[in-house]
Amino acid sequence: MRALGIDARSPAMDRLNRLALRLGYHHAARSGITSLVDARVFWKRGYLDAYQWAEREGVMTAHTTLGLWAYPQEEDAVQIPRLAGMFARNPQRNLQVSQIKIYADGITTMSTATLLQPYRQLQLAGPLGLNYFSVNRLQRYVTTLEPVGFDFHIHAIGDRGAQEALDAIEFARSQHPQLAPRHRITHLELVDPVDVARFANLDVIADFQMATEYVLPSHAMDLAPILGRRRLQERSLPLRSLWNSGAHVVPKACPTLRQPFAPTP
Repeated sequence: MRALGIDARSPAMDRLNRLALRLGYHHAARSGITSLVDARVFWKRGYLDAYQWAEREGVMTAHTTLGLWAYPQEEDAVQIPRLAGMFARNPQRNLQVSQIKIYADGITTMSTATLLQPYRQLQLAGPLGLNYFSVNRLQRYVTTLEPVGFDFHIHAIGDRGAQEALDAIEFARSQHPQLAPRHRITHLELVDPVDVARFANLDVIADFQMATEYVLPSHAMDLAPILGRRRLQERSLPLRSLWNSGAHVVPKACPTLRQPFAPTP
């Protein structure tokens, strides 16, 4: 039997993709959900084709925005035009293909999130972590695809990852200041205090995951030996600082929360 690569498609996978969407939209409709985002669409695996099928067949019962995955291993000269060719934004339709999902770095627990100062332990990818996309590549993607109409959804967990994402967006803004994209940086487990004001200045959305694992004391205890307590205290999840700065803050709430998010004074 021939082994399939991680991005290979098959008829069986296509059937599963369609079944998953049929069930997913059914449950969304039952729950009253009218708008949703798939933040990481692996278009090589047929995910985009499945969504286009769902729209054609009337399965898509909610307004749907897709974030196309930018593959780190792809050549930019090949991938950027392909991504541009998949763009689709029409307010009269349910399906919008209008975001790019891109990873600036990895995760802190594996010492692959990119940092401004070295890790204290692990260092599996070097003392400052791992760039899936360097700042120069981020700059190239944002600058080229922003005029097409794409908004960017950038994964950045380390403080250097967040800083480089902001640098790339700032450069793109200098090249075409007439545009008004809605870029967001997600996770933001660490942010350098000097970068807090840049979110509001660049109109970049700060997208926090205030989910159970990230807010439990045990998570901080796991990170303390890797990052150091002082760094965690000064830079970890600065939701309040970003809110006070005037930035657009989107905290994805913990499932146990019962009230809408509203920071206390």
